[in-house]
Amino acid sequence: MAEYTTTDPQRDNKQKLYKKLETDLHNCFDEEKTGISITEIEKIVLCHNSTLDTKEENSLKEECQKYGIELDIFGIDSISFDLYKNYRGIARDFLGVEVDTGQIVNLDEFITTYNKRKIVAPLDTKFYFRENEIKEILQRLKYRHLDKNVVAQVTEIILSKINEQTNYADPFDFLFNPYTQANHVLIELFTEKLDVLKQAYLLSQKIRGWSSNSEDIFIRILDADQNFIIEYINWVYTEERKLSNSPYFRDELNYTFLWQYENHQELITQIVEHIYQKEKELSTSGFRNTILERIFVLEVTEEKKVVLEDRQNKLLESLIENRYQDIDLMQLLFSVVTTFSDERRYQFIDLFCKYNRNFEDFKKLPLEPFIWSWSESLKPTHESYTEYLKSLLPIFNQIDFLEHRKYVEQEIKYFQKWIEDEKKKDFMRD
Repeated sequence: MAEYTTTDPQRDNKQKLYKKLETDLHNCFDEEKTGISITEIEKIVLCHNSTLDTKEENSLKEECQKYGIELDIFGIDSISFDLYKNYRGIARDFLGVEVDTGQIVNLDEFITTYNKRKIVAPLDTKFYFRENEIKEILQRLKYRHLDKNVVAQVTEIILSKINEQTNYADPFDFLFNPYTQANHVLIELFTEKLDVLKQAYLLSQKIRGWSSNSEDIFIRILDADQNFIIEYINWVYTEERKLSNSPYFRDELNYTFLWQYENHQELITQIVEHIYQKEKELSTSGFRNTILERIFVLEVTEEKKVVLEDRQNKLLESLIENRYQDIDLMQLLFSVVTTFSDERRYQFIDLFCKYNRNFEDFKKLPLEPFIWSWSESLKPTHESYTEYLKSLLPIFNQIDFLEHRKYVEQEIKYFQKWIEDEKKKDFMRD
């Protein structure tokens, strides 16, 4: 089944797009509307002309997974990339977009073709009052066969001349475009100046406004220096908190690759500790909706997800068993746990209570998600959460957990009352 949605980026916000796609999804599940049994649906395709962030896509996919249905989402970025990579004939014949490899053209034709691209600065742009810089770059390029660091040196010159304004084309396209020769040997070109490459990468992401589709470059830099993930996290914290940040930077990096490293436990434990310290310094978010939640989002096939979730579970278990008295850290970890399925959440609540029976500590743990996923009504979501709370009650059957049990039961009553009130409102509206 397929649903298509178009939005006006000037008029409609991203939340409106997400709600519309979520409604489309539920319409596909509605057997009365489709006339098809939900068990007969193998795949749903959602197409739209905007962009979703990682958490939104993951939420939609998890909704489909409840019914064993595969979900494909095609936004404007993936559609345009598909046209460029796989369907150049369609782009040329039906959209009037000329796409060619540009591998064999004369110099004038190359410049003309390149300048037609809207996301790069024209090659024949006139430079004024930059005569000294031009001479310096040309002089370095002249001796490139003698100096293997010439690309790094040219990049350093560009960085030194660029200011914080980002309303221009990415000057580092020659490095990060996967079709350039420099991209294929990127790390070799910056062996002695890796910090310059890192600076260029971060500025390139800021100019683009998001970090999606950059995992390949990130992984190559991380392989050369595993401290880069810490540097990147620090940079994201800075950029996302700039009040005058224009354009706004969105961290949409797919962090799944971190869990695929052989030393993933050591690497991600270091990341957890670093984010923990950053959040304590900021002390504004209450350890909710942090970068750590993004790092635990897995964008892989179901088969691979089983393996990577097991790695996540073992890491969390180790941290809980060894740090259960550090309640601030536990708050941070359980803010991540609230994004898991009910079954996974249960096992970590149970584990914590085995090591820490203190009620005041337990009360500080987040049990409910920071952001509720809902479409037309919160009632089904709250009903599901109420059932989850009921499933926790057997953990508190011992006398040491009387306060815990009473606390959870009060939560259950609160949500049950809310649901009953909503039912009454629905009845009155009908």
